[in-house]
Amino acid sequence: MTDLSLRYWGKAKPSKNGSAGWHLLPYHCLDVAACGVAYFRRASSLRRMFCARLGMTADQLERWTGFWLALHDLGKFATTFQGQRNDILLKLQGRESRHGYSIRHDTLGLVYWSVVLESEAVEEGWFGPDSAHLLPAIDYWVRAVTGHHGQPPSENEESPWPHFVSQDDRAIRQFVDQMRVLFLANMDWQAPCFADPYAFENVTRGLSWWIAGLAVLADWVGSNQDYFPYRDDQVSCAEYWERALERAATACEAIGVLPPETRQRATFFELFPGLAQPSPLQAWASDAPLQAGPQIHRKRSVSSVLVRVACRC
Repeated sequence: MTDLSLRYWGKAKPSKNGSAGWHLLPYHCLDVAACGVAYFRRASSLRRMFCARLGMTADQLERWTGFWLALHDLGKFATTFQGQRNDILLKLQGRESRHGYSIRHDTLGLVYWSVVLESEAVEEGWFGPDSAHLLPAIDYWVRAVTGHHGQPPSENEESPWPHFVSQDDRAIRQFVDQMRVLFLANMDWQAPCFADPYAFENVTRGLSWWIAGLAVLADWVGSNQDYFPYRDDQVSCAEYWERALERAATACEAIGVLPPETRQRATFFELFPGLAQPSPLQAWASDAPLQAGPQIHRKRSVSSVLVRVACRC
């Protein structure tokens, strides 16, 4: 069956060095998902926090987050968005759009999910047998990833039509089905993270701005042509995903968005090569045992000296 989703562009300009003039939409969606996964793999503190609060393993977190980030640009499947470049739409689909682009694609993505895909997700059990009860938590993920331009999408739109046409609807369903296979096929819906939908909703609400921030960052990195060159040829999403993961790891490292790695223990003279001898407090601090996580140290003798000095003043 023809993959209609590969007839939609996601990025169109500017192209560089005579490369392709557009980047196919599913590829851009996977670029962004890959950047989110790559960031989690290196941002160990953030990953541990998400896993602990959501009750997910690292693998579950990667696949769950990757799925939602891949859906961040659903609104770009709209004919009104595609019609901003009717020349490309004509080449890819042999048609042009007669509708103006009046509603932003982030809002279009949210309204399409809410009106069309949400009920289908429940009917088909996309998220296991308890899909309906998971929807309130999922709603936070949808709003966070569709709001990837730094602000929540508008909730004033009640219908995705006529911004989307029937062909757009078929293309979206094909794309989402592929993303479900790619990311959610082996998800354990009986896992603790999904067992209590109400707890999952409460935790997700608290994490929603973190999720939105990750979506903004991943979209920004994943839109960099230096690391994600435009491609207008057609390969399977599964094949493209493997390449996107490699590029995302390189991009996150090179662009400098990753948190610094924990530095190994250094001696006093490595830290302060200009000092000949440490003070008593510095000597104590250099040998004090450190534990993982925040901590406070109090040295009695030093404290008493500071108290006496303060009293004399």
